[in-house]
Amino acid sequence: MRQELKDKMQKAAFQMFRDWTAKARSLHPEMDFTIKDESVLVNDLVSCARSAVNSLRADEKKTRREIPGYDVGFMLGYISSSLNEHWVHEYIRKRSEDYKILIALKALRIYLELDEVVLIKINKLYSGLYQDDVNFTDLDLTARRKQFKDFGSKLDIPLEDESGDSVLIGVHNLITERVLKIIDKKSPELMPETREYFSTEEIELMLEDF
Repeated sequence: MRQELKDKMQKAAFQMFRDWTAKARSLHPEMDFTIKDESVLVNDLVSCARSAVNSLRADEKKTRREIPGYDVGFMLGYISSSLNEHWVHEYIRKRSEDYKILIALKALRIYLELDEVVLIKINKLYSGLYQDDVNFTDLDLTARRKQFKDFGSKLDIPLEDESGDSVLIGVHNLITERVLKIIDKKSPELMPETREYFSTEEIELMLEDF
């Protein structure tokens, strides 16, 4: 990336975040949007711009790109919506009770994976509790691992847990369900239009450099 574009993106990222947080505070006055590392904002913007260029190049309807101004318009819309979605997740959703529970479940899964003795004990408790709780003989203690689509989502994203352990699978399913609950919430539109920060010429530089 040429230096002039790098400098402009750094300046723009800081201003975009200031403008974004101004709107975010109106919705969440209880939140403090002070961040630990401002360089992350620049990386976010660069990543969104690069993703926009890649998406544009992968567009199957190539004829649309022959329309004058289509590429620039696409970039402007993509960056605005993508960056807004990312910052809503990073600075609003990650404060939610659902996200705290998600992290707690992930911590529990890691702990169970590391301590085999504890996992064996919990599985014995699971088996005993289940058997004591039912009044039929053909009890199947095996939990089945679910994907996103099992919860009514169009997403089909395999997670890393391939364990056959019923307790771990149960924790995995809770994690999956919690992730869906978090990402299913519609993001508020807090990002001003990208054209307020970049000229047509600067967007064209992105198309050349990424």
